[in-house]
This record gives sequence, C-alpha cells and structure tokens, in this order.
Amino acid sequence: MNNNSKIGLVTVLYNSVEVLEGFFQSLSKQTFKNFILYVIDNSPNDDALNEAKKLATFYNIPSEFINNNANLGVAKGNNQGIELSLKNNCDYVLLLNNDIEFSENTIFDMLKYAEEKNESIIVPKIYYYGTNKLWMAGGHISKWKGTTVHRGDKEEDIGQYDEIEYTNYAPTCFMLIHKDIFKTVGRMDEKYFVYYDDTDFIWRANKLGYKIVYFPKSVVNHKVSFSTGG
Repeated sequence: MNNNSKIGLVTVLYNSVEVLEGFFQSLSKQTFKNFILYVIDNSPNDDALNEAKKLATFYNIPSEFINNNANLGVAKGNNQGIELSLKNNCDYVLLLNNDIEFSENTIFDMLKYAEEKNESIIVPKIYYYGTNKLWMAGGHISKWKGTTVHRGDKEEDIGQYDEIEYTNYAPTCFMLIHKDIFKTVGRMDEKYFVYYDDTDFIWRANKLGYKIVYFPKSVVNHKVSFSTGG
C-alpha cells in the first residue's frame, strides 16, 4: 500500500449532537492516520458544530469546519467537502455519516484493498448499531423504478454475505472513492436534497463502467437516520 496516500473524510452535520462522541472516538482509534476530516454543518443552530469542534480537539483529529448556517442539503454539503479534499490534494475521498461507529482497522483495510486491487469505489458491510442485523451488504438499483434495495436488510448476519464482490449499488453512508472518479462522474447532483443524491451518483458511475466493491472485512455500525434528522 502507498503509505503516502491521503484521504479527505467528508461528513455532513444536521443536529445529531448525541452521536458525535462515538464517531470521533472511532476516528481517534484508526490505525490509518493520514486523513483530514471536513465537517460541513447544515444545522439550524451551532450546537452540533460546537460539539464537533470540541471533540476534534479532544481526540486530536485534524479537521476543517464549514458552517452553512442553513440546511443546504446533503448533496451540497458533500460537494463542499469533496472540493476541499481535492483542493488539498487528497488521493481519496471518504464520504461518511456521523451516526456511525467502526473499528480501528476499518479505513486501513479498505484503502489497502483499493490500492492493491486498483479499485476506485469501495464500501463495507453495515450493521444496525448494537445488533448483528444487516443494514446493507451491497445493493441494487432498479432500472425501471429508479429505486434502491439494500441486500440483506434486517437479516441476522450468519456469514451469508462474507465474500468480496462487486455490487450494483451502495449508499454513501461510508464510501471510499478515488479522486479520479470526480473528474469523470462529477460531483453530487444538488437537485437531490437528501437520499437520492447517492443513487444518482452511483447510477452515473455505473454507466461509465465503474464498479463498486463490497468489502465485508470492514464493518460499520449505523445509528440509522440520526444524521438526517430522522
């Protein structure tokens, strides 16, 4: 693995003060350290932003903050973070929710696989927080309905989705993306205020021949819907 690789972590805040401790604690434990966190705040007040700044300092997380003073949408927030990542010469962008927790080798393992196999988009297995139930083990976009399905949703994990494989769809809850993707696929479409921005992005990537790797060795625990306000 290229030890000089740098990752821009992009997370969009919308209230959700109560989940931030676990998020920053997870970041502090990562064995991979060459990252910078871009926190984009869409909250109606400064409570979440102030908490994020406090935790970034406490856990010594290299961070930059943007306060939008309004809810401009997840797509806009992600684009702001992507732009900062590319401007600061990051090799990869990791789009991630802040209502998640994950173990210390999560980022290292995903980056290592992406670089060794020359893969441009990679996602982990995701659980409902505090359970052994799957939230996402890859997914599928329906071409006819324009809808998405999370494979394995609410199933107990008994190893049925433990193979590394390509998947047609995954949400941007925790998605590692090589910088070159944004040159060809472009940014998130800001017409999609929330939720369907990732569907559109993956649809465009699929059309251009990019594949998404589902990498179940890495596992993320998702406190579903906190980061979007429910």
